[in-house]
Amino acid sequence: GIAVNWSSDDGGSTFGLDLENYTITSGVGIVLPGGDPGRSDYDLDLFTATVFGGTRAGVFGVDGSLSFTEDGGETWPMDAWNGRVRFTIYGAAGLGYAAFAQYWSYDEQRSDVDDFDVLRYGLAIHWRFE
Repeated sequence: GIAVNWSSDDGGSTFGLDLENYTITSGVGIVLPGGDPGRSDYDLDLFTATVFGGTRAGVFGVDGSLSFTEDGGETWPMDAWNGRVRFTIYGAAGLGYAAFAQYWSYDEQRSDVDDFDVLRYGLAIHWRFE
């Protein structure tokens, strides 16, 4: 894998990219219900890419990330997305007021039984140490 990160001199802005690729094949001996020996083979060809960043200008801030994961192996191929964004107004005494959105998606190529798409959004008040 490879990771690249950047931060501004004052620490108010940041950006990053993370790329990873794994290829694994495993074979496991198993005992079948009738007592006969068997073998379970699984191959994983996993690729993951994530980009993230954030910045702050005075009392306003924005940060977020987006990730993509794909298993291109023959056993059980799938892909997934995960993203989030948050807009914040920073107040006095460490308080922050934010609007956010988050998204998750999962898609198995061989079956639709476990597939899902979720969108979550809302408002939040948070406190931070200063």
